[in-house]
Amino acid sequence: MYQNDYYQPALQPPEVKKRRRIGIPFGGIRSILLAIALFLIVQFAIQNTRVYGLSMQPTLQDGQLVIVNKLAYKIGSPAVDDVVVLISPQGEVPLVKRIVGVPGDTVNLAGCNMCPVTLGPGQFFVAGDNRPNSLDSRVFGAVPEENIIGKIQLRYWPFDSVALF
Repeated sequence: MYQNDYYQPALQPPEVKKRRRIGIPFGGIRSILLAIALFLIVQFAIQNTRVYGLSMQPTLQDGQLVIVNKLAYKIGSPAVDDVVVLISPQGEVPLVKRIVGVPGDTVNLAGCNMCPVTLGPGQFFVAGDNRPNSLDSRVFGAVPEENIIGKIQLRYWPFDSVALF
C-alpha cells in the first residue's frame, strides 16, 4: 500500500465532546461552603477580642488581642483561674476577668463590700488581676454562667507577646 513502511498518515485524536457547565461552577460551590464554615466557626466557636483597660495587668495589657474559645464551656465548666470574656451584669460591655470563685465556693476578697459571699448554682465570682484598678464581682456581684462568653485560649497581638492560656 505505502511505498515506505515508515511513512504512515497521522492519526487524528478521537473527538472529545465538551461538557457544558450548568449553574454554579465547582469552585463557586467550594467558596460558598468555605464562607458558611467560617461564618459558623466565628459565630459559635471562636471570637476575636481586644483587651481594654488595665484591670488584667500584668497578665494582659491594654490593646492586646486574644482569641476566645466559645465552645470551652459547652462541654466543660468554668474553673478557678480561667481567664474569660464575659458580659457585665451592668451592661452589654464585654469584660476580660479571671474566675476566682465557682458554684459552692465562699469568696472573701479584700475590697469587697458584699463579701464573704457563697456562690449558688450557676454563679461565678470574677476579678481582674490588677485588683485596685478593676471593675469586677466585688462591685457588681456574682456573674451568671450565661454571661460568660468563653475562655481565652491565645494572646496573638502584639506578636512579641504571643501566649497560650
